[in-house]
Amino acid sequence: MAGSTAPLLTALLKKATLDDDEEILKASNAALKKSKSDIVAQHAKIVALLKLERYADAALFVQDCGDDLKATAPLECAYAFYKTGRFDDAADLAATSTSRGARHLQAQARYRLEDANTAADLYQAIKTESVAEEEVDLQVNQGAVDALRQWLGLVDPEQARRPGREDLEAFETAYNAACGSIARGELKQADLLLKRAKALCQYSDSLTAQEKSEELLPIAAQEFYVLQSLGQTGDAEAVADELPVDAITDLSTRTIAHTNKLVLPTSSANPFLVHKALHSAPDIPPSDKLFSYQTILLHHNQKTADLQSLKFDGLIRSAAGERHKLGPTSPEANIASVFAAAALARNELNKAAIKRVLPELNKRPADVGLLLTLVQMYVLTGNTASATDLVDHFLNRLDSASSDPDKELRFNPGLVSLAIALYQSQGRKANVKQELAKAASYWRQKPKAPSSLLRAAGSALLQSDTDEDTRAAADIFTKLLEQQQPADKATIAGFIASQAAQGKGGNLRGLDKLTSVDELIAEIDVDALERDGIPRSSNAIAVAQRAGSRKRKAAVDGGTAKAKRVRKSRLPKDYDPSAKPDPERLDGCPVYAMDVPGTRFTAHNLGAYFERNEEIHDYFQLEAPPNTVIWRKPISQDHASAPMILTSATRSFIVAEVTVSVDLDVEWDQAGLVLFTHFDAAPTAPLRRRRPSSVLGEHHGHQQNRKWIKAGLGLSSGEPGLCTVLANPNCGPDSSFTPTYASYYDGQLPSIRVKLERVNDDLWVWYKIPESSSVADMEYRSPAEVSLGWKKAREVSGFFAGLGKEAAITVGCYVSRPMPLEEDEKNTLFAEFEDLEIL
Repeated sequence: MAGSTAPLLTALLKKATLDDDEEILKASNAALKKSKSDIVAQHAKIVALLKLERYADAALFVQDCGDDLKATAPLECAYAFYKTGRFDDAADLAATSTSRGARHLQAQARYRLEDANTAADLYQAIKTESVAEEEVDLQVNQGAVDALRQWLGLVDPEQARRPGREDLEAFETAYNAACGSIARGELKQADLLLKRAKALCQYSDSLTAQEKSEELLPIAAQEFYVLQSLGQTGDAEAVADELPVDAITDLSTRTIAHTNKLVLPTSSANPFLVHKALHSAPDIPPSDKLFSYQTILLHHNQKTADLQSLKFDGLIRSAAGERHKLGPTSPEANIASVFAAAALARNELNKAAIKRVLPELNKRPADVGLLLTLVQMYVLTGNTASATDLVDHFLNRLDSASSDPDKELRFNPGLVSLAIALYQSQGRKANVKQELAKAASYWRQKPKAPSSLLRAAGSALLQSDTDEDTRAAADIFTKLLEQQQPADKATIAGFIASQAAQGKGGNLRGLDKLTSVDELIAEIDVDALERDGIPRSSNAIAVAQRAGSRKRKAAVDGGTAKAKRVRKSRLPKDYDPSAKPDPERLDGCPVYAMDVPGTRFTAHNLGAYFERNEEIHDYFQLEAPPNTVIWRKPISQDHASAPMILTSATRSFIVAEVTVSVDLDVEWDQAGLVLFTHFDAAPTAPLRRRRPSSVLGEHHGHQQNRKWIKAGLGLSSGEPGLCTVLANPNCGPDSSFTPTYASYYDGQLPSIRVKLERVNDDLWVWYKIPESSSVADMEYRSPAEVSLGWKKAREVSGFFAGLGKEAAITVGCYVSRPMPLEEDEKNTLFAEFEDLEIL
């Protein structure tokens, strides 16, 4: 049968012109009725269908014909799949052909599949066989692939190709270069490139007026987005007014422009109308589907409209469905979880809203979107410590996981960056370094590691004093230099620094690429630097000026030194300034530990007299000479030479708080609350005037179960803030610093009110800036009931775990000046304590 019909069809094809596609299709169908396996008729039919733009029929016909037609006409069959959005089938089928057209189609299909690296390799291979009439098309396609790689994060922004002169010669290349600039966040450059693309298109001689109109629409839509992102609302509105969205033929571009117009300030403020308009956009066919980074944003906008139009229950239900369908780690599922959490919170941002959302995380501990939402809610309500604790628990759970997806999620650069940002906000430098080191250890074994994360980890490890960390830093920078960033100056500098730290010199690779020291300091006026000194922040200068105005000065020309300031209203009623102190207790030397008469407190590292009211809970003063500390050195040795007033908790500890005012002047000056478990006072041996660092309980050897925490007002880098140090058993100190503004208590000294609160087995650290000397009566309160004036600085999980309700707990106040200055009155730190409450 095939033999009798083939000559007729061949004759018909020879007579055919471009206008005979319908006739060819009819003849092919007639031939196929007689013989379905007629390969000539099949080939003729698929070509006719493609020319008639009946792509769905063509793809269905290819599917019905089977492998014989695919082998005979792979390009035509692949094109049918491509035009119907079956990009996987199109790419695979095109790869079976060696023709140039099939390779073009394969590259384009890989581009639409967001397999940008493969597409780039294919275009590079095609360019090796130069064809003059394809050069412009190849350059345009290559530019589109480069932009896609940047959008997908496959190229380091610092190493990405920058626009060149060749990109400014055609409107298509200028447009693609602008897309790459947008992906890198270089919006100003993108705006200039889009204006160039618009001008080239308008004045093109090869385009008709209709073609110019069609090509200008996507350029205008992209320009509209850039102006919106730059905050140039007036210019964006002008472009939007001239942008006929409905005239855009590409439904994907039309949907994007339509969505962007809805977020203009001049658009309807009615959320229900916005919701209706957003969901009225036409469905996008598979052949013109959005890229993933566009789909996620559109999905986000639709969820936002649902939230603003109060569709809370629908958001919660849809989130469950998307997690089940797409998997818990997909971007769409994470976005759905974020909006479901917002729906549970009923669009509110307060502690009650957090309470409604928090139980959901217990049900779904692996839900990243829910975690990020709760972290954001905590941060926006001023509770950074709880946000950090949530992230810590999440990462610790993933640390114990063994599956590859869990490990990859654990060291996701976004999650690692979040943890580091939270640690940095609390001044927890040790945790920052530990987290970066763990992430670097994981990613060093992977072929495509995030270079920015590895660079940050290497820099942090270089600041360590251990050989192991130095070697790890050297390995990181060596890998970056050899495999990812051979020309990056920061990587080269890190590599050289790591080699120098290991004592390796000689001909260091890449040294010639770094800016020379002479060039770096060429414009620096050394004399001016020496004359002006080191600049300090305005806050630090203000503190120094106030401290300087209060500091007692030494006697001049043999005169009598100014007496120490003493508040008469705070002195004991029976105080006699003419009476001599008890020589048994003073003797020119500090007494290491002694009882405070009439109280249940014990004074440590103090002289015989310290200024206090008759009721010690109302007011007392402590003073600390230089080189006084509460610190932990290696091998769990606790050194406490700081003056302290301590008491043992007679029942289960609940809360301790005090208002402390301290004359901050020297780096790491501090005063506040301190709490010890299993505290042992050192023996009361005679002490030299130069106060040594005493080791708590040294005569008992290492205290395996001792832990302590101190929190108070301190000075770090010239800034006042809450300084917190935690020492766990067999661990070094874990310190954090929360900057605060300086409030001058009673108009004189920087002040802060500090609270240590026991919540089950956890210890919470709170602080607030006192408004006046009167403080409201305190009682135990849950986190939701705490006054808005308090800010939580830290949560220490399990601090009291295993101690029991009757365990020995010692708590009180301290003042410390760790700096080793000359020991005299002018270098003594004075602190005032008021309204001490210990329950």
